[in-house]
Formats: sequence, structure tokens, C-alpha cells
Amino acid sequence: MRYMIRRWLSVLTIAFTAICFNTANATTVMGVRSCGQWTARNASALDRAAAEAWLLGYLGGLATGSRVDVLRDTDYDSLMAWMDNYCKAHPIERVTSGAAQLYLELQGRVPK
Repeated sequence: MRYMIRRWLSVLTIAFTAICFNTANATTVMGVRSCGQWTARNASALDRAAAEAWLLGYLGGLATGSRVDVLRDTDYDSLMAWMDNYCKAHPIERVTSGAAQLYLELQGRVPK
């Protein structure tokens, strides 16, 4: 089951990235949830898959738009753990705030 969810998330990420690559100045972020909702995502497999797919798509879109492969030296579980920790520490923040901070952290790790 976990393998199928990860495979589905990979497909969604690739599709989202392809769409973002063709978008010049997208600024609206859809599907944003609160950190409280992120933390509660384990209530159902579908909620979990949707939340995690959104995060991967958001990071993939930012990476594509900036042409910086921030996801190269990380893995799925590390990204989810980072967001889990962020949302536990900031339960009333939006997931986009944490995702943006995660992107900046990953960008800072990329060799220049």
C-alpha cells in the first residue's frame, strides 16, 4: 500500500511540475491547509496522500521555477518529517509557510 501511495505521489509531482514549468508567473497557491490539518492528515490514507502530494508538488514547482534542483539530495521521508516537525511547532500556521521555509533550507544546501 505504501509503495502504491509513493508511486501515485511521484506521478502527481511529475504532472504538477510539468504544468508549473509552462506557467510564467503563477502566484496563487491552491490546496493550502493549516498545520493543524497537516498534523491530522494521518486520519485517513486519502488525506495523507493528498497533503503529501501537495507538498511534493509545491516543492517541485518551486524547484522547476527557480531551476535549482533542491530535491536532489533529500528523500521523501525526510521531507515529510521536516514538515511534521514544523507543523507541530507552529500548529496555527499555514502549510505554505512551512513549505516555503523548507524550500529555502533545501536551496541553501545546494552547492553553488
